[in-house]
Amino acid sequence: MDNTNLRPVAAVPMTEVLASSYLGWPAIIAGALVGTAIFVTLTPFGSAIGLAITSPYLGQGLSAKATVIAITIWTLWVVVSSYIAAGYIAGRMRHVTPDVSTYESEIRDGAHGLIAWALTTLLVGVIVSTALSDIVREAQSKTPEQTDHSLYMADALLRGERLETPYNEGLRREVAAILQSGVYNGAVTASDRDYLVRLVTDRGLTPVDAQKRVDYAITDVRDTANAKRKVGILAAFLSAAASAIGAAAAWWAATIGGQHRKNYAGVSIFTRWR
Repeated sequence: MDNTNLRPVAAVPMTEVLASSYLGWPAIIAGALVGTAIFVTLTPFGSAIGLAITSPYLGQGLSAKATVIAITIWTLWVVVSSYIAAGYIAGRMRHVTPDVSTYESEIRDGAHGLIAWALTTLLVGVIVSTALSDIVREAQSKTPEQTDHSLYMADALLRGERLETPYNEGLRREVAAILQSGVYNGAVTASDRDYLVRLVTDRGLTPVDAQKRVDYAITDVRDTANAKRKVGILAAFLSAAASAIGAAAAWWAATIGGQHRKNYAGVSIFTRWR
């Protein structure tokens, strides 16, 4: 047999073949989808529980402090549980590369869990952003009276004994703007405060009562704005903390999933009591 026309075929190094398969995207995507599904399922359930234990009536239901603590614990539990599920599946389902040390295999399992965490975060972010956009759109469709607390306090200021001299919308909005300036500038100027006192006095109140009403309105608008600011800070911090804890949880769960994969562990490991 003549072998003169046969050309040698270059062998592909094994390291190149293996390098292209380090990331098991099917396992990562599967873990991210399960984690996102758990988040989407448990979040409305938590909202229902929150509505059941709170009350719109003053003095009933949980206190504001207890409600914040409950929301924090539930949010952390839901987020961390979602990331643990995503990481475990990503680590358990990934294909094993042969001739890899136990240490390297654990690192790759953890890396798969971390990537599943990142993908889950993106998917949850899209869902939350969509929900928030709907809430903002609904809020924008409401009249200013339904959303602007300063307008309500302007009505409270201008409410008086002399009903034969009704105030107009322009005056109402002017008073609301002055109250808002106390929020933006830190305090209402002395001239604006005196102006508000004169307006309230013209409504039939004594100067002393007018000053008390004006001081209460200024303080109430400022405290309401400050409360909203604190809620925003708490929500941002809670989201960042939950995500950071979730990253560590996803890495840990992926390494556990890798160990279970290596040991061919069945589902009974989750149902044993001893």
